[in-house]
Amino acid sequence: MLKKNKYPKFLFGKYGKVVEEDDKIIVYISQGKVYKNKYGIFVCEGINDSLDEELLDKTIYYVFDNIYFDGNTTIYGKNANHIFKECKFNGYLEIKDSDSITMENNKYMFFSFNNNYIELNANNITIKNNDFINASFAKKYDEPKVNIFLLGNKVNIEKSNICTEYAGNINIMSQKLLINNSTINGPNVYINADNILTKKSIIVSSSTIEIKNKNCDFRSAVRAPKVIYNGVKLNSQSEILEIDKQKSELLKARMELINKLHTIKDRCLEENRQTVIEVEERLNNKKICKILKIDK
Repeated sequence: MLKKNKYPKFLFGKYGKVVEEDDKIIVYISQGKVYKNKYGIFVCEGINDSLDEELLDKTIYYVFDNIYFDGNTTIYGKNANHIFKECKFNGYLEIKDSDSITMENNKYMFFSFNNNYIELNANNITIKNNDFINASFAKKYDEPKVNIFLLGNKVNIEKSNICTEYAGNINIMSQKLLINNSTINGPNVYINADNILTKKSIIVSSSTIEIKNKNCDFRSAVRAPKVIYNGVKLNSQSEILEIDKQKSELLKARMELINKLHTIKDRCLEENRQTVIEVEERLNNKKICKILKIDK
């Protein structure tokens, strides 16, 4: 039977060095272990209830520092925290069911012949000093499509650029979204967050920006041919939006009025059309008698 002090290395050491502290266990991922994982699938999970009680109160951290991923990467991260610093990704990246994900100063290289996407799924997502921008030298020639998904209870984007450049979608879904000194730029941008706090940031799209904001607290610069906020299409293509509940209700009321006016217009057009049809039918059915008067 394994001794308790050997548990952490036995359970978490398959990808690198393990350091146990009073309140946490840190796993430093090895580049060599990543190279040997030819399938690109990593199980970097935390502690479950079946383990020793002394470990249950410890938080698990997986640190990816200056790691190069030479292909598609999938990380299963239930009950664990994942930190990526100075890493390079040469394929899609998906992290599933993490407790927290921190991305800092990483690079991404995508090509048109690949299925390109970044999907981060965690309770807390922090993107700091990071450019989610394709660093491929060939991107100007093949214009690869990239999709980005950020799915978490809390998403914090700080001093970063999130950009798909040529094609693809940016989807951010969270209960609380914080955007500070950052840019979000893509052909289609979709944001669904109960609370949104922004500072010195801009959201740009060559097509559509759609924002669903339950608590109506969105304030940011936006620029796009089409901007939809809580189901209401806005008039301006470039503006600073400052939304509160009162303004949201006014937008909603305006949209309802516009829809009613459209309905009335359509109804009038239909009634006029029916009137024209009825007149035409009466004229077609009317007998025409021609009386000739002969001079004597």
